[in-house]
Amino acid sequence: MGVVSLRAICGETYQKEEWRPMLSNEHSYRLSCFSPLFMAFGVSLRLGTLCDACPWFPWHLFVLTLSLQALVTYKGDVSTFGRASWWKMCDVWLALLHSVCFGALVAFPLVGWSTWSPLASVPLALSLGLALWCKEKSTSALKQADSEAFFSLHAAWHWLLLAGSLSALTLLS
Repeated sequence: MGVVSLRAICGETYQKEEWRPMLSNEHSYRLSCFSPLFMAFGVSLRLGTLCDACPWFPWHLFVLTLSLQALVTYKGDVSTFGRASWWKMCDVWLALLHSVCFGALVAFPLVGWSTWSPLASVPLALSLGLALWCKEKSTSALKQADSEAFFSLHAAWHWLLLAGSLSALTLLS
C-alpha cells in the first residue's frame, strides 16, 4: 500500500460520499487544509535568510505553490469530498511536489547546497517521515471505510508538515 493511491493521482477518490455530513464536525481536518498557507507565510517571513542561505532555490515560487496548495487542498479535501475532481488531482500533484521539496531541503546542508545548519533540517526530516506515515495510514483507513481514523490521520499529515516546516524555519541562523 502506498502513501498515495493511483486513483488519487488521477483525481479519483476512495472517500465515501456518505461521510460528507461528518465534515461539519471535523474542524481540525477542515482547518488543516490551510496548513500550506501557514507554511507559505512562514517561508515569506524568512525569505531574506533563505535566499542568502540557498540563493539558487526558487523561494518566491515555493511560497506561491504553497499558497496555491492551500486552495486546492481545501477544494479537494472538503468542497469536493466524496467525489472525483480535478481539485483532488491538483492537490495530490502539489503535495507530491512539496514532499519532494521538503526532502531536498533536508538534504541541502548535508551536500553543501545551502549554508543553514543541518540541525535546522532535523524537525523537517522528522515531521516529513511521521507525516508520510500518517498519510499512508489515512489512505489505509479510507480504503477500510474507517472514517474516524481517516479524518484524524489525514489532518495529522497536514499539521505535522506545518509543525516541522515552522520549527525548521525558527532554527535557521
